[in-house]
Amino acid sequence: MENQRVRITKMLLKESLIKLLYEKSIDKITVRELCESAGINRSTFYKHYGSQFDVYAEIEQDFFTAALEMLTFEKEKGRTGICRFLEFLKERKEEIYVIIVLNADADFVHRIFDMPALRYFAEQNYDDRFTERQNEYMRIYEYNGGFALIREWVASGCVEEPAQIEELLLHLSDYGKG
Repeated sequence: MENQRVRITKMLLKESLIKLLYEKSIDKITVRELCESAGINRSTFYKHYGSQFDVYAEIEQDFFTAALEMLTFEKEKGRTGICRFLEFLKERKEEIYVIIVLNADADFVHRIFDMPALRYFAEQNYDDRFTERQNEYMRIYEYNGGFALIREWVASGCVEEPAQIEELLLHLSDYGKG
């Protein structure tokens, strides 16, 4: 268990990295620059992280941990969690913008949609008319299309309400069934 000083140090570094990522890509950010922005000594930084990439990896991991907890709670309440997941994104839109819009990689898309509650939703759309491989293609199409829609929504400032985006995602999913 981390003590409060360590949690505060890590929080400052994560917040600073998020702010710096609005200005430039992670490979252009130095540890020195990150430490200066956070007001942290470099030796303190190296007690907790090896590089700025490690801080970013922890930001992503924090996102997945919180999202998984939230989706598990929603599933226990008997809901798919899609709308709540979108609300979760909107509540954290500054952090999510950095993760989803500025720095998302292909693996990230699959990690999001492979979370059990969202995977369950996708599996409900499997069609018996198609082979397992064809259904897998449709899942990949749905994941990437859904992610592109969510990414655009986040990039534009989450203007529409989460329920509207959920309705659109569900409609597009149903539309794909033909």
